[in-house]
Amino acid sequence: MNDLRRKKGFFFVTTGAICWGMGGTVAQKLFQEFEISVDWLVSVRLLIAGFLLLMISCIKVIVLTYLEYGRTESQLFSSSFLP
Repeated sequence: MNDLRRKKGFFFVTTGAICWGMGGTVAQKLFQEFEISVDWLVSVRLLIAGFLLLMISCIKVIVLTYLEYGRTESQLFSSSFLP
């Protein structure tokens, strides 16, 4: 168990460092060649990150709800609001 968590942590740290480095290189290229403003890039990155986190959260809720109740969340909501 501890070895699995250690490998998983190492993987996440390595992946995060690679993404951080690539993000800086891509941002430098965008600023120099396409004259994109910093404000625009930060806004787009935050919107994409927020959207991805929202989608991951929604998928996780739907999967956990389906595993617990045997049906999807939309079926649970539709049956709870019917008279």
